[in-house]
Formats: sequence, structure tokens, C-alpha cells
Amino acid sequence: MACHAQAKQLLYKIDFKLPVALILGGEGVGIAVKHLRLATHHICIPMQGPIGSFNVSVAAGIMLYEVFRKRFA
Repeated sequence: MACHAQAKQLLYKIDFKLPVALILGGEGVGIAVKHLRLATHHICIPMQGPIGSFNVSVAAGIMLYEVFRKRFA
């Protein structure tokens, strides 16, 4: 699953109970096109207000927490 700002599928609507690999891009560079093509899902983290994007470590933390929440909650 590739997480990027242009994706339309929301993070919170994904079934993370299945095995998953998360693809995150570098800050400022994003995810390489060759890696975007490998992803079976393109997901985004919903944001409000003037926030344009998250720091990659923050995005990773949000995504990993959602995987944990869906699997063990």
C-alpha cells in the first residue's frame, strides 16, 4: 500500500487485518513512480486546515497505529 497525498482511498477505510507492506516516500521527494506501480492500494491520511502534508515519520506513526488498531482492537 502506497500512502501519498494524491490518493483517494482513506487510511481509515482499509482492512489491515490482511498482510500488508506500507510504502512511504521521502520528504520532498515522495514515492518513486516504479514503487507506486507496485502498490495494489493507494491510500491517504485525511487532513484538515492548512496542513499540506505530514513529515514521513509522522505519517509512518499514524499508519502503523491504524494497522495496530485494526488488528488488535
